[in-house]
Amino acid sequence: MSCGIELDMDSLAHFPSSAISPSGWTLNELRQISHELITKIPNIAYFHLPEAAPKNQEESRMCGKALSYLVRDFIRYCKI
Repeated sequence: MSCGIELDMDSLAHFPSSAISPSGWTLNELRQISHELITKIPNIAYFHLPEAAPKNQEESRMCGKALSYLVRDFIRYCKI
């Protein structure tokens, strides 16, 4: 049976998202959590990263870098 992983960007503290909050995970904590999930869950069908919502060029760069780290980690550790 396949499953997916959804890491909502609203869960990151101070991240430009649809519900920005001072409370939440750091990017490094979320990367560690996703690494553990990716390496321990077989048959991952998808990796969804919703709710990023940059409002300017600087926030767009921040979102782009953060999302690219998460996607790179997924590709590196997922055994598809």
